[in-house]
Amino acid sequence: MMDLVVIHLDSNLNIKWGKRIGGSHHDNADGICRKLNNGKFAIVGRTQSCDGDISFKRDCGSGPGATVSMLLAIMDTQESYTIVKPMVIVIR
Repeated sequence: MMDLVVIHLDSNLNIKWGKRIGGSHHDNADGICRKLNNGKFAIVGRTQSCDGDISFKRDCGSGPGATVSMLLAIMDTQESYTIVKPMVIVIR
């Protein structure tokens, strides 16, 4: 299992909060975009999870027939977030 972790630091590099996002399968972040127009930021990555924070209704697992979803999480600076799933890829 791999999850992604987001940590918010203050200007002195003290941890203000940390958040783990993921489920029982591999979830990882590939990039982060700071400060969207609304003050939030976006995390882009991939997930194979169907549970935990990632509750998409699809085949879960690895091998033929498994799916990998592109993951987009929109977070604010108060530790809350919304997960959006823009695309699902089926492994054949």
